[in-house]
Amino acid sequence: MAKPKVKSSRKSLNEVRDKAQGTKKINVNKARSIAEELATEQMSVGRNARVLDKAGKIIKITAKQGMGGPYDKKATVKKVDLEVYDMLSKLAKGKGLKGKEAEAAINKVFKAVANPASTERKRTLSRAEGITKRQSNKRKNTNLLP
Repeated sequence: MAKPKVKSSRKSLNEVRDKAQGTKKINVNKARSIAEELATEQMSVGRNARVLDKAGKIIKITAKQGMGGPYDKKATVKKVDLEVYDMLSKLAKGKGLKGKEAEAAINKVFKAVANPASTERKRTLSRAEGITKRQSNKRKNTNLLP
């Protein structure tokens, strides 16, 4: 079995670090048409924001302030948590679950899957940092660098 190639440059280390510890902003409210906005006062919250909030994975929520109150709400979450949600959402869709059934199934499994995924990302990050340090030390000890 061939060994997988390992990138050892600083750029790849930064990519791994960003994927392991980075954050991403997601929309809290569902997209609506103008007619729906005029007809209703409360905006409905997207399922990903509800599930991540229930699991306690939302870091912070920001919103722009307008004449009618806050709008364009964004939630900041870790990339690994968002990827776990996306994976579980696709699995639920593949099983034919919709609406409240899908949300309940994702909620049940989310915490059990998110923590090991986060731990695995941290382990991958420390492994990548170690490889990069070893590679840079090898290059430092040669006279090939200017």
